Amino acid sequence: MGTNRIYYTTDKDELFVYDRASKRSTLVNRGKMSVLALSPKRDRIAFVRDNEDKKDSYIWTLPLDPATGGAAGPARRVSVKAGYWPAFSPDGQNLAYAAGDLLPSAVVVMPSSGGTERELVKMPGAMVVLLQWSTDAQSISFTAVNAKTEEPTNYRVPVSGGKASLIPQNAKAGEINFP
Repeated sequence: MGTNRIYYTTDKDELFVYDRASKRSTLVNRGKMSVLALSPKRDRIAFVRDNEDKKDSYIWTLPLDPATGGAAGPARRVSVKAGYWPAFSPDGQNLAYAAGDLLPSAVVVMPSSGGTERELVKMPGAMVVLLQWSTDAQSISFTAVNAKTEEPTNYRVPVSGGKASLIPQNAKAGEINFP
């Protein structure tokens, strides 16, 4: 939102930035990348990348030049735990992601440049997807998909940690703190 640039990946394991004003795409980086998340200041992009044996995926970041949208340094792995669905905090200082090996079933928060990871909540028997910070950065909303029934349920967990609370299905976007 609010940008003239769109980042996208290709089946040739390339990351491009498309500039709407010039209508041109520019290569940003090479390597397998999926589930992209752009920082609020547009100075970093987080993504998921498989490790060498392709058994687990981890959260990586790539610094970006906000003026050009191009890479401003090398990509580096920032998560210790296997993970998916990275999401930047509103100030870009932290990353939340769904952690777990085969079934990402926990919500984890860490500094966006890497560092100590803090598990906020575990959702046994469910796959955590689609994480999103509240605009005040006090909670994270996410969907937990039941591993047996594939039924999705929306939750919110405080960034301070604790029990996840159910978000009613009839809640409006403003009621669930989506930015």
